[in-house]
Amino acid sequence: MSQARPDHREDTFDRFADGYSGALDEAVSLSGESAEYFTQLKIELIREMLGERSLQPGLRFLDYGCGTGRAAVWIARMFADSDYVGVDASRQSVLCACEHVKGPRAVFMTLEEFAGQRMDRFTVALAAVVFHHIPVSERTATVAQIYELLEPGGAFFVFEHNP
Repeated sequence: MSQARPDHREDTFDRFADGYSGALDEAVSLSGESAEYFTQLKIELIREMLGERSLQPGLRFLDYGCGTGRAAVWIARMFADSDYVGVDASRQSVLCACEHVKGPRAVFMTLEEFAGQRMDRFTVALAAVVFHHIPVSERTATVAQIYELLEPGGAFFVFEHNP
C-alpha cells in the first residue's frame, strides 16, 4: 500500500493525533457546524449511494486514512452488523482510535501493519480527506491497490476538499 509522504507520516500526523478533533472543529467553524457533522454527512452519503445494498448485514468497510476513527462510530450506527477496518499512516492516530472506539467489529492498524495482513475483501472502501497527503505520483497506484481490496461490485468513496 502506498503511504503518505514519510516526512509527514509519523512526525506531522502523530503530533496532531491527540488534538485532531479540536483542530478539525476549528477548521470548519466558519460553516457553523462541527467536524462531527461532516463525518456523519459523509457516511450518510455513502449509505444513500449504496441504496438497497446498505441494508444488507455483514458489509465490510475499509477506512483508508482513518485518523482517530471518527467514521467508525457512524458506520457502526448506520450499517447493521458491519465490520470495519481503519488504517492510517500515523501510529498515534491509530492508538487514539483504539482508545476512543470500542467494539468487536472495529479494528484499527497502521498502514504498515495492514500491508502484512491477509484479509477478506471489502464491500466498501472510503478515503476521507486523505489523497491530498499522498504524492500525486503515487495516487493512481494507491487507488489501484484499494480497488484490488474490494470484492466484485464493491464501492470506493473518496471525499477530498483540501487543496
